[in-house]
Amino acid sequence: DSGAAPRDATLPAGAEPLAVGDAYDRLAALGLGYGPAFQCLRRAWRHGDDVFAELSLGDEPATAFGLHPALLDAALHAVALTAGHDRPHVPFSWRGIRLYTKGATLLRVRITPAGDNAVSLSFVDNDGTPVADVDAVTFRPAARTQDALFRLGWLPATPARPEPREQVVVEADGPARALELVRDWLAEPRDAELVFHTTGATDGTDLEAAAVWGLVRAAQSEHPGRFALVDSADPADVALAAG
Repeated sequence: DSGAAPRDATLPAGAEPLAVGDAYDRLAALGLGYGPAFQCLRRAWRHGDDVFAELSLGDEPATAFGLHPALLDAALHAVALTAGHDRPHVPFSWRGIRLYTKGATLLRVRITPAGDNAVSLSFVDNDGTPVADVDAVTFRPAARTQDALFRLGWLPATPARPEPREQVVVEADGPARALELVRDWLAEPRDAELVFHTTGATDGTDLEAAAVWGLVRAAQSEHPGRFALVDSADPADVALAAG
């Protein structure tokens, strides 16, 4: 499906506005309660069988995600509000997901029926640029008879590292240098941890740093306790990681 053309999600003329001011109160009454971070549905319209919705993260950054999970979830809030069910339905399967661009914080989604208890989703950003398409999300009713989470129970645990250990922080210029450092560190038994400091690895802005993370995480799984990772431009984070 990677070569499929993006679907049109332009709001058509004559679309009927839908009331969403009390959307999250209505969803809570269905048994679908969402906290403030996930209340991203701003406006909605109906046009024929299709529903259009505007979704916004507000000031929340989205650069670390292809499609921010709160925005993806908010598209399903619009589905729940307009489906006319008297009990909560939850997504059961996803098919045909295509991502065209990433990092959007304001989206419009077109929701189109795609069979029994299924819809397709088409996302565009504020400029109308395609962001993502989903061929089909299939829903199933959630049983009301399932047990809830009654309480949290905390159990004492032995610290994984009872005594402070020496840590050495290094900067690796690319995966080749990181591999060299890993090999040198493993060549001798040491009661210490080698901490790799990178910037831009976890948000995808530095591909070489991301490659270093992948390499060191593999080394971590094979040699527990010998390596650590910190990805930050803040010197305080590096100092904290190094104890």
